[in-house]
Amino acid sequence: MQNLLIEYFRGVDRERSCDELPFQLLQGNMMNELGRLVTTPDNFFFLLNNNPFDLYQYFHACKAVGVNAPAMLTAAICETSWMNCGKMLQAGKLLQDLAFYREAEMLFNKGQQVVCHSTEVANVKDALGYLYRLQARYDEACPLFEGALSIQQREYGLESTEVASSMCNLAILYRKMGNFVGAEPLYTKSCEIRSKLLGVYHTETGQSYNGLGCLYQDQGKDKLAEEHFLIALSIRENCNGPNHPDVAMTLTNLASLYLSQAHYDDAERLFTRALHIYESIYGESHPDVAHTLAYLAGVYVERGKYTAANLLFVRAIAIKKALLGPRHPEVAQSLSDMGVLHARMKDYDTALDLYQQCLSIRIEVLGKDHPDTAQSMNNVAAILVDKGMHGEAEHMYKDALAITEAKFGPTHQNVCQTLLKLANLHQRQKKSLSKIEPLYVRSLAILKQHYGEVHPDVALCLNDYAVRAHPVGNARVVTPGAGAEI
Repeated sequence: MQNLLIEYFRGVDRERSCDELPFQLLQGNMMNELGRLVTTPDNFFFLLNNNPFDLYQYFHACKAVGVNAPAMLTAAICETSWMNCGKMLQAGKLLQDLAFYREAEMLFNKGQQVVCHSTEVANVKDALGYLYRLQARYDEACPLFEGALSIQQREYGLESTEVASSMCNLAILYRKMGNFVGAEPLYTKSCEIRSKLLGVYHTETGQSYNGLGCLYQDQGKDKLAEEHFLIALSIRENCNGPNHPDVAMTLTNLASLYLSQAHYDDAERLFTRALHIYESIYGESHPDVAHTLAYLAGVYVERGKYTAANLLFVRAIAIKKALLGPRHPEVAQSLSDMGVLHARMKDYDTALDLYQQCLSIRIEVLGKDHPDTAQSMNNVAAILVDKGMHGEAEHMYKDALAITEAKFGPTHQNVCQTLLKLANLHQRQKKSLSKIEPLYVRSLAILKQHYGEVHPDVALCLNDYAVRAHPVGNARVVTPGAGAEI
């Protein structure tokens, strides 16, 4: 049967063959044949340019039965004489999206060997830098992004759109590393260059304003963040119309800001609008649809609408598993979000199971030393505390703290988060003040360094410090940090 099917499609044009044959092989459970078909370079690039989300499905269907399509594709591309750097980067980026990081890195490195111009060298450095940033290999990503920026400046001068783009890439990395002092001038300069060369109302200028908004939100500068998100939204609506993915992205960022401020009506309205945009463009099964469903579910969690939140989380997870596979970091994120919901409902057994599933995926795909893995450890530890398993929780908090300090240094906000959780645990364990007080002192120093003396997080930490480290009478205890990532 399978030989007859393949023989039949050999007689039709490539478009019909690539559209119909893979689906027929998938339906017939002919995975070896499917793997060979979709990893043949000509067929792969046809599908990539026309039906990329079909490729997602085919690659994960093959992987589920032990057919290693990513390795087959990597080998086929590396052995193809006509393959250029651009196509290798294209293929690598798809594998990267599917979290096949090892094969993506192999293709990016192979691309380095066939570059024809210095700008291609910069493109490879940017691609590898982005991959390493996803994997939290920041020390490796940093010189790559810096090298790409240096090449663009040498090729195009100090002010060009290419230079502005490289500045944004480096700024995002610095922001992820908590280096806000380094990130802000890069975002600002990229915004100045793009405004000067392209005009304020241009999509690339909108990207710079959106990036600045994200930076200011990370720094707790909510007013500045809102101002820049609103400017980015105005630019993107003006350039692309009201129903464009870039508009939806900025709506989501602005809604996240409002959610953090407990402005739930505004957050829900903007998330809902973003969801409608994504669904109208991509349909109901797309990664951006899944992300927005999870964000909207987060609003419902805060409003106590737990049943509605659960339905959205279930839908988001189903979409991500279908498109990205069951062991993808995005699936892990949704499992974690769902864990938050069950923790709020005091269903600690289910919350613990979801957090542990998330941790398992992150260790497998991202590694034990990734910041997201540390965050999962914090979440698991928080549930262990609630279940009275203090010894296991302390061990996990300390592991998370070691990972975070190694990745970000001793004064990052994520370090502060874990220090406060550890202080809370020591209080429950009735440990001495000499164990608890240094954790609060260090946390306060970190918060003041990032936010200044007058900031809500500083005030909350001071309150917790006073109540926990120096309790008086029956003072109300306010838990610092909810032990959840949302």
